[in-house]
Amino acid sequence: MDNLKIRVTYEQDDNVYITGVSNDDLRIDLACQGERIVMNISAFKSIRLLECAMSFEYIFDKTDKVFCNGYQSWTTSREVTIYHKQKGLRGLGKCQPVKKNAILAGDYSFYKYRNLSGLFHGYTYGYVRRADKLCLVGSLNEKNAFTIVGFEPYRHRIKLSKDVEGITLEQGEVFEGINAVVLDGEYDEVFDKYFTLLALPKPRVKRLSGYTSWYNNFGKITEEQLLNDLQAISEYGDKIDLFQIDDGYQSAVGDWLTVKENKFPHGMKYIADAIHSKGYKAGIWLAPTLVSRKSQVAKEHPDWLLRYADGKLVSGGIGWGGAWVLDIEKEGVRGYLKHVFEVILGEWGYDMVKLDFLYSSCYIPRGNKTRGRIMYETMKFFRECVGDKLILGCGMPLASGWGLVDMCRTGCDVDLTYKPRFYTKHTNQEIICTQNSIYNTVFRRHLNGRAFALDPDVFFARNGNLKFDAEQKKILAKVNSMMGGVCFVSDDVSTYDREGKALFEDAIQKKDTQVLSCEKIGNNVIIKYIEDGQEGIFGFDIAKGKIIGQ
Repeated sequence: MDNLKIRVTYEQDDNVYITGVSNDDLRIDLACQGERIVMNISAFKSIRLLECAMSFEYIFDKTDKVFCNGYQSWTTSREVTIYHKQKGLRGLGKCQPVKKNAILAGDYSFYKYRNLSGLFHGYTYGYVRRADKLCLVGSLNEKNAFTIVGFEPYRHRIKLSKDVEGITLEQGEVFEGINAVVLDGEYDEVFDKYFTLLALPKPRVKRLSGYTSWYNNFGKITEEQLLNDLQAISEYGDKIDLFQIDDGYQSAVGDWLTVKENKFPHGMKYIADAIHSKGYKAGIWLAPTLVSRKSQVAKEHPDWLLRYADGKLVSGGIGWGGAWVLDIEKEGVRGYLKHVFEVILGEWGYDMVKLDFLYSSCYIPRGNKTRGRIMYETMKFFRECVGDKLILGCGMPLASGWGLVDMCRTGCDVDLTYKPRFYTKHTNQEIICTQNSIYNTVFRRHLNGRAFALDPDVFFARNGNLKFDAEQKKILAKVNSMMGGVCFVSDDVSTYDREGKALFEDAIQKKDTQVLSCEKIGNNVIIKYIEDGQEGIFGFDIAKGKIIGQ
């Protein structure tokens, strides 16, 4: 790596210092061996870290494509040209009260977006692609702090930095600032090597097909409706693996064990038993780090709620009439959540939990811990609670769950309309959008089978309560089936016409698929693949939702 530069900024005795070398306050240990870069900081005095970064020269070509892994599951993540402008909050996203909600889901509160062409950043890893060759830059340690990977084509440099907000090093303490690799090679070659170096356990789930209740009835689910949908999908026998209940069963977010008795008169174990009687795994949704402002938990345990330094409560969003965030660092919170999982997985008998809005646990650094460390410890705690049952992560900074979740969403929610809403381009990168969801599935496909089973969100084969035409439904289903490890619908499958049934059966069929390449040219996405031994090309205009060649 040529022209390697180090920059450490810290505060000591109320003075701020910037250095690239060791001094009387700290020692910087740097080791560059082949593809590996390791930089440690040892404190000689008590210092508060403000910046920990290094950069090296990389000569970009005008034809290069750049991929940045977004902050969390929902953040738009796709290949772009070096002339692209990566935007933070924009338009409506800068206006209250939209900003108050939009800023929570991303990194907008702690990363300064420049809104300039040719400046890109992402988290944990990213790459530059030139034709069929990649230069991948990836962190090997996200347990102590998030690693921000920056690409600056006009400056011909790549930058690695740690989100160190919240860390004070005492005398004698050592902080692993950077532990990363730079890998060159073809697409699968570099990702295979990267995940080999990460030494993660092999994902337990290879492929799951089934149902989740959200995208048809949303929060208005009932016992009767779920059992009807279960009966309908059971007609597909062992082609289905899992039936998952989403938001709407609980009396309030946070009060997970208090069920809406008027809608679920027999309780949640009754439904789990019904699911098991069909031979399927039973899944259920929780947002474990959030509580509705109307919940009993929020009313009875205000000391459990996360607060800023000035004592103000941290908002968890505007959903459910407003929500607060539980402080996962508190023993009372951990004890409560442990009990919740014991009941849901033990007494009720569910086999999988979908854990949503996970990023909320690390909104603010605290307890001399960075956001990244809090997020990793949160996921480790949930894995300990869940034991050998399955976890589907969602709204999660991805690397925090590597080796801990079995499945994970890798894109924003799909919408009931294929075309973006008017506000999609004028808010934030995590907003609900079908086309952005497809982008994330295509360009985060390398995670499937390496980090976890990739959940691209649902596809649709129904006609009602939907604004998709036949080709748009086929595009979403084909991409999800080809690149995902989770293939779910929210449809009442008994309503399918002949075309819908054929689309559904084709998507859930377990095939041997290898994606050879994906290329975005203008609005056209071209996917080359081998499926059950046959080479094929699937192309579509993502803006119009039209399949190329048809």
